Amino acid sequence: MAEKGLGIVIGASVTGVLAAAALRNSYATVRVVDRDTIPSLAASRRNVPQANHAHGLLAGGLLAMEDLLPGITKELIAAGALTADLQNDLHWYLNGQRLAPAREPSGIDGLAVSRVLLEHLIRVHVGGIDGISVVDRQAVSGLITHDRRVVGVSVVSPEGAETRLEGADLVIDATGRGSRSGAWLQSMGCPPVETERLDVGIAYVSQRFRRESRFLNGRIGTLCAAYPGHLYGGFVTAEEDDRFIVSLTGRFGTTPPTDRAGMIAWAQRLATDDIAEIIRDAQPLGSPTLTRFPYSVRRHYEDLPGFPSGYAVLGDALCSFNPVYAQGMSVAALQAQLLGNLVAAGLPNDIQAGAAALTDVAWEIATGPDKTMITKRSRSAQNDEPTDQLLAAAVRDPALATAFLRVTNLIDPPESLGDPELTRRVVAAYGSSSVKVRFGGREERVSTLRSRA
Repeated sequence: MAEKGLGIVIGASVTGVLAAAALRNSYATVRVVDRDTIPSLAASRRNVPQANHAHGLLAGGLLAMEDLLPGITKELIAAGALTADLQNDLHWYLNGQRLAPAREPSGIDGLAVSRVLLEHLIRVHVGGIDGISVVDRQAVSGLITHDRRVVGVSVVSPEGAETRLEGADLVIDATGRGSRSGAWLQSMGCPPVETERLDVGIAYVSQRFRRESRFLNGRIGTLCAAYPGHLYGGFVTAEEDDRFIVSLTGRFGTTPPTDRAGMIAWAQRLATDDIAEIIRDAQPLGSPTLTRFPYSVRRHYEDLPGFPSGYAVLGDALCSFNPVYAQGMSVAALQAQLLGNLVAAGLPNDIQAGAAALTDVAWEIATGPDKTMITKRSRSAQNDEPTDQLLAAAVRDPALATAFLRVTNLIDPPESLGDPELTRRVVAAYGSSSVKVRFGGREERVSTLRSRA
C-alpha cells in the first residue's frame, strides 16, 4: 500500500517517467513536471536530438523496464518492435573482427525499436497508472529546502508570470545533461560537485532506409565499432514500420559525410559490407542528420558534502554516456528499479549512493575502450590490453562472446569475466601461455591463468 505523500520527478525523460513508475507503490501521488510540450503521439521532442539516431536497448535495460512496467515488452512488440537474440541476430565487429555467434540461443534477449516509439509507449503505460500524472509546459526554477532537506520545488508557469511552491516528500532530478542540480545545491551551501569529463570526440550521421528481407539476411542489425588506428564506425538496426536506421560515426575530428556517395565510401571502410549495401541499395527515408557528442560526463553527487535528504539525481543529470555504447536508457531503467526498491525498503537516503554504484559499472565499461582510443591511436598498440585478448578469443569461442555480451548488456557484472573457466577458454582460444582478462577500469579487475604446458 502506498504511503501518504507526494513524490515529484523533474523531467519527463525516459529516466523521469521510469522513476515515477518506480515510486508508485510508495507514494500516494507521483507528479512528473516537464518544461516541454509532451507530444500525444510518437514524435521527436525538441530537447531529445538523439531521437534522430540509432538507439539500442540493452538486454539488462529491457529486463528492468519489464520489472517496472509489467507487459511493456508485449506492448512494444504489438506496436512493431522486433524481438532479437542480441548475439545471433546482431553481428558485432569489435577491433575489426566479428564476435562468434552462439551455437544455441544466447539468452541475451532484446528488442529493435526506435527511441521515439519506446519513449512514447513508456509514457502511455505510466500515464495509465493510478496516482501518476505528467504535467508539461511547467518549469522547475528551484528547490524548497528546510534543515538540509529538500521539501519541494518552485514551479514557473509557461509565460513565467507566476511561480508556485509545491511541497514534496521526495524530489528526483531527471532533467538530463542540462540539469541545474549543481547550481541549486550550491545555493544551499554545498561545494561544486566533483565532475569527471572524458573527451570522446564523436560525430555521427544517421539516416533511415526502407527495410527489406534481402538485406542482412533478415537479421536486425550489424555493429562495427571504431578502434585504435581505425576511427571509423557504423551500425545499422531495424526499427518498426519496416525501417532500418544507419548511423556512421567518426572520432576525434573525423566526421562522416552527409551525401550518399560519401556515406557509401565511409561505410566501405568498415569490416563488413552490410552497412554500405543498405546505403547503396535501400530506399532512403528522409535526409541524413549530423550530431556531435564531444564528451562524456560523470558527476559524483554521492560524494558531495552536505548533499540533502529528500533529493536524488538520476539519468543523464548524473552521468551522460558516450552514445555509441547504447547505455543511457538501460542505465536509466536500472536506476529506476533501484530507486523503487530502496524507497519501498524505507531507505530513501541511500538512493544517491546506490545509483552511483550502479552507474559506475556502466561508466567503467564505456570509458575503458574510450581511454584506449585516446591514448593508443595506432593499430599496433592493440592486443597488449586484457580486453583485447578477451575479444580476440571471443572471435573463436562462442561462450566467451556470450560472457562478454552479457556484461556489455548490463546483465552480469564485469568481474564475472574473471571466472577461471572463462580464463581457461581465453588461453585455449588466444593461444598464449599467459593472458589477463579484465573489463572495466577503476578497480582493475584482473584474473590471470598460466598454462601447464
